[in-house]
Amino acid sequence: MKTVFFTLFLIANTSPFLSAQYYLSPIAFPQAPSSFELPNGISVQGTTVFALSQNDTVYRYHTDGTYLSHWSCPELEGAVSIKVMDDTCYFVRLGPSFETEVVLTKSDGTFIEKWEREGSFLDKFRKPLDLCIDKARNIFVVDQQKDEVFKFTNRGSFLRSWVLEGGTGNYGVSAHDIETDELGYVYVLTENSEIQKYDSSGTFIAEVAINPSGEAYSLNVDAISFNPYDNHLYALVDSIENFNVKKTYIKAFSTALVNQHKNSELRAFGFGEFVCTESHLFLAAWSDHLIYKLTYSTTSLHSSDSKLMKEASIFPNPAKESCSVKLPAELPVGPISYRIIDASGNERVSEVTWIYNSCCPLKLDALESGLYTVQLRHEDQTFVSKLNIIR
Repeated sequence: MKTVFFTLFLIANTSPFLSAQYYLSPIAFPQAPSSFELPNGISVQGTTVFALSQNDTVYRYHTDGTYLSHWSCPELEGAVSIKVMDDTCYFVRLGPSFETEVVLTKSDGTFIEKWEREGSFLDKFRKPLDLCIDKARNIFVVDQQKDEVFKFTNRGSFLRSWVLEGGTGNYGVSAHDIETDELGYVYVLTENSEIQKYDSSGTFIAEVAINPSGEAYSLNVDAISFNPYDNHLYALVDSIENFNVKKTYIKAFSTALVNQHKNSELRAFGFGEFVCTESHLFLAAWSDHLIYKLTYSTTSLHSSDSKLMKEASIFPNPAKESCSVKLPAELPVGPISYRIIDASGNERVSEVTWIYNSCCPLKLDALESGLYTVQLRHEDQTFVSKLNIIR
């Protein structure tokens, strides 16, 4: 068992360094069948980790590392990315005969459907490498060769597409990773280690280069992942010399893509993909054929100086039919977002609402008795609290 301790520093618009102590240790991929190799993608739904192997097989683990099962289907041949939402797995694939498709299965591997971008040859995908899904269930696919993002409904109806900043239509920026946040903004990672931000219709908003000062080696950014629990975008970075990974570290950005700081370096792992949950980061390591689990304290991700964190409260709590979050009186009237998560880690409610009389009402209609986590966000301030519902 390899264990590495380090501190990750986050930067937010309204606070100085926010630090959290982490530990890194591999979870139990060695329990998997020996056919597991080179994880191409990773996603987490509730307490289940889904890892897409290069052999077109999906391996399922409990978040504690316990091996559950694995499955495949012919439609997954050449799959390069996986995202899981509710009971559905979404893949993008590059087939052996140049098929470029989005494939949907159930979480147990049952095939649902597949589709591609309709139209002439010029309209179709050429080299799609990643996809993401927003809260409205829209699907965004990034095409590395075309320097383009495609937006679809979750049943494959084409909505729109846009060319990335600096794109030429032929590997101009070579984008290879895409993420979306709670408000629907889209983030794209390019080959030259830049993150570009767009609104959901493709309007360019901002760009940041991940280029730490004083770095002696060339830089490669493997992947990006949005963490809805602390409202930060994470980037997994390798420093490389003569094609060898010298060190690996993580950088974090506010959603405005401002401020950056490098954490204490990790061992040179050479990761591929990673995903954030409430209290862990799960990283798929190509070089080790393992999944690594990064653990941290959720409360340490929020600034102790946050007025929202200090003064907001849920009332009544326990609640029966309804409740609200009482907010600081000086908080300006405006939009505010919140999420309610059950004890298994499943998101049950996600809403953007309006502050009224210094309160944020919570929707409890679809929730049964039990203990929940409420996460409320206003700009860069976050409130996290437990809610007990008794019916």
